[in-house]
Amino acid sequence: MRRHWWRGLLWGVSMALLLSGGVALAGKGPPVGLLAWETHDVGTINVDIYDEGSSGYYAVYWPCPGVCEIHTSAASFLLGNSSTTLANANWDDDFETTSDGEITITEPGVISDEDGYAQYDDKGLLGLEITQYSCAWEDEDFILVAYEIRNVSDATLSGLYAGHYVDPDVDGTYEDDSAGYDSGRAMGYALDTVAGTHLGLRHLLGEVSSYRNGPYDTYNDDDSLYGALSSGLFDGAYTPPAGVDDLEFVMGVGPFTLPAGGVCKLGTAGVAGSSLPDLQANSDQALARWLASDGCGIGLAEEEPEFVPEPGTVVLLSSGMMGLAGYAGLRWRPRS
Repeated sequence: MRRHWWRGLLWGVSMALLLSGGVALAGKGPPVGLLAWETHDVGTINVDIYDEGSSGYYAVYWPCPGVCEIHTSAASFLLGNSSTTLANANWDDDFETTSDGEITITEPGVISDEDGYAQYDDKGLLGLEITQYSCAWEDEDFILVAYEIRNVSDATLSGLYAGHYVDPDVDGTYEDDSAGYDSGRAMGYALDTVAGTHLGLRHLLGEVSSYRNGPYDTYNDDDSLYGALSSGLFDGAYTPPAGVDDLEFVMGVGPFTLPAGGVCKLGTAGVAGSSLPDLQANSDQALARWLASDGCGIGLAEEEPEFVPEPGTVVLLSSGMMGLAGYAGLRWRPRS
């Protein structure tokens, strides 16, 4: 296993500063139980990947190489069919690495310049096992993360939702942060309104059915997380309180049914950009890599997306103002 000891040291120093009040991250900390990680560091975005359902907590670096800017961010996996059966990789220790599922990153990889692998389960909560694959390439501003969700129980599981809780503190702090959703790209994102830096999470496989955002600590328990994951797409009605500039969002797919032994596949991209157009361009390149790599090795859907021009999408600013941003819409065409 290739561990980056200096990243661990940096994380430890960051936590020491946090506890001493030296950084503006009061009340935040890493998920419990997530001790094993490796870093995708071949591209311009470096991301720490864990083997229990979380990626990039206190560990997104962009742009790289050279002196990498740190962005304190979470992208924690969520999976379940009710608030009492929600496996939550954020604050709860609900996932467990399987016996042969410890995180590994191979460089060079078979599919990409760096191939990642991990496997974990929901500790028997519902009987779900997740095999996670990740892919990164040199000089790219994204990484791909693919999931195979397998029902290893003896029963059919219905009403399932899968997705992520995302807390991106752009440019190392939550100050001046805003959130938006690009419906044409199925991508939630956050931006620093002063520096212009954008971080996004895009779905590449699996139709997004829910997106919700709010002030930090809005989604701090299983009830609120599952409510956001299962309540549909953001409709533009949310206005953050005055002065709130620390935002988070929940995005996912569902509901879906898995028979015993059945598998559901999801694909995502963690993307960075210096502006919204740059983020969108990098996101489109992530889609191209996804298609060219056969879905980071897990296989593509029966149909593939292509972009066509469409009007702007709503952007939510932390000031409460609404704005429009250009995007390209999705149409579907049969695979040739």
